[in-house]
Amino acid sequence: MKSTKIIFLLFLACGNFFAFSQEIRDTAECDNLQKKDTATYRQLIKESKGVNYDKLALKIISDLDKNELTKPNLVVRIKDYYQKKFPDFNMLPCPGCCFESLAENPVYNDYLFWTQKNIKRIVEKFRINVIPKNATYGYFFYDKASEFDNSKLKKIFKKTKHQKLGIYTDNSPNKKQFYYFPFNGKEDLILVKQYPEINFNSLQLYFRNEVGNKVWVEYRYDVDNTYKESVEKLYRYNGNDWEDITPKDPDDN
Repeated sequence: MKSTKIIFLLFLACGNFFAFSQEIRDTAECDNLQKKDTATYRQLIKESKGVNYDKLALKIISDLDKNELTKPNLVVRIKDYYQKKFPDFNMLPCPGCCFESLAENPVYNDYLFWTQKNIKRIVEKFRINVIPKNATYGYFFYDKASEFDNSKLKKIFKKTKHQKLGIYTDNSPNKKQFYYFPFNGKEDLILVKQYPEINFNSLQLYFRNEVGNKVWVEYRYDVDNTYKESVEKLYRYNGNDWEDITPKDPDDN
């Protein structure tokens, strides 16, 4: 009986030792990941100096697929960027390695692309009404831009409120109002999400900054259709212009 107890204690001690060793390795690996993220962030910021991102916006707009924009209205979903003032104390413990990534799209992202200037470019190029929507919280721009006062979307929200007013209707009894950028100056635009009368397309762009003055852009059309494949493009700044260097799909050969 005593030998069995000793074996159990030895087994427990070994288990604690290996768990402690794994925790040390995980902590060291997490520290390395955070240092790498910080170094990447600094490199991205350094490279971005003097880069013409307005030309990137023109390139992205030029690469929008007009065959995906067949309706007279386009709902664009914009990711919300904000800084929480206080942590969520009631959250579950964070598993694994957790830290705020600085290198996640610091030089080009949603709120830098979706400006009044670029939205109006899309309006004129494709002759459509553009309706901005908060992609994070799922609502149109009407009462507010975000749940947070320091949201980066407040700027485009203010610009949108100076445009026209519309109404959104679906199968629910409640109608939602929104502000939008009009092509023809029409007031009280009605968006219908009831098949077959649906009168709008949807679009969300996802960005990823990479070292070497590169920006990945994922074009996702018909956003609610989970079966629809998105289109990805890789752009690189070279000689005061942006070039498409997207790797070719082997299946295309």
